[in-house]
Amino acid sequence: MYAAASPDGPAHFPDVWDKVRTMWSEEYDWWDDVAKVSAPTLVMVGDDDLITVSSADELARRLPAGQLAVIPGASHVAPMEKSDLFNQLVLDFTANPVVETMMPVRRQVAG
Repeated sequence: MYAAASPDGPAHFPDVWDKVRTMWSEEYDWWDDVAKVSAPTLVMVGDDDLITVSSADELARRLPAGQLAVIPGASHVAPMEKSDLFNQLVLDFTANPVVETMMPVRRQVAG
C-alpha cells in the first residue's frame, strides 16, 4: 500500500520506517506544545487504528480548537480504505473549521 501511495516510490519506505522506529523509541512529552496550537485542528482516527480512539479523543480535547472524527471500518490507513469519507471529512472541515455545535456538552460555543 505504501508503494502505491508514496510520491517518493517504494524504495523510500526503509527511510520512513527508520524514522518511525526512532520516534517510537524516544520519549517526548508534547502535551504542552499541543496546547499552543491555536488553529482549528481536525484529529482523524480509524475505529480500528493503531492509535486508539480514546487517545485521539484526548488529543482533540487538549487542542484549543480541536475536533475529532472517527472513521468507521478503518485502520491507520483510513485515507486509502475509506477515501471518499476521509476526503469528505477533510473538505467539510476546511470549508468550515469553526465548531457550530447546537448543544455542546464538552466544548464551549465559539464566539
